[in-house]
Amino acid sequence: AMRQRGQACEASRPGAPHPQQAADDEDTKKSSVGGPPSSRPSGHVGRGEKLGEVCRRFLLSPHFKGLILCVVGVVPIFGMMMFLPQAFEKFGVVGLRQVPYYLVAAWLTIQFLYNFASAQFTDPGGCLHVKPTFEATGQFEMVFGNDPGTPAATQVGSSDPLVYAPNWCDHCKHWKPPRSHHCSFCRRCVLRMDHHCPFTGNCIGFRNHGHFILMYAFAFLGLLY
Repeated sequence: AMRQRGQACEASRPGAPHPQQAADDEDTKKSSVGGPPSSRPSGHVGRGEKLGEVCRRFLLSPHFKGLILCVVGVVPIFGMMMFLPQAFEKFGVVGLRQVPYYLVAAWLTIQFLYNFASAQFTDPGGCLHVKPTFEATGQFEMVFGNDPGTPAATQVGSSDPLVYAPNWCDHCKHWKPPRSHHCSFCRRCVLRMDHHCPFTGNCIGFRNHGHFILMYAFAFLGLLY
């Protein structure tokens, strides 16, 4: 009792630090000398997190995509400008007989680079504005067909529509359409997401999946040629 009374008198003296303030000062001293503070301030971002965010933005930027496109484009152009003349000389192809080979090589190169750039810069498709048929429950109707007038499928032995199971994204805070997934790198949901390709710097989804397949097809044909 005497000790508590003495502490109360000490705290009530003018200029005496408040007990909570003394605890905060002690935490500050610990953090300054390397000791862990009692609690990490909310909203504090470490140096590693800042560096990771800068790298993520750079890998998604048009500058990185253009750099990769230039590096990739060197390979077919080098093969067409340097390897073909040596092959012609070795096999005795001279004059106008070289024209068809150059045309095929140029066509394969253009197709490969066009589809590669399209896979890079085409938006794969977002889910933000795609609303479910039954928005209260997040269920989409299942429709077999591409025509706008195609009726929705019905359940067996019932006239009720056949619907997909609802799928909620905790990150984007909206209902996800069927076959869509959340990309942790792009930080959004993508329609018919296949994967995030770091080589193209873009997600492969609904709108650029065809370009991605053609890119590999023409790359394979160019290597065979």
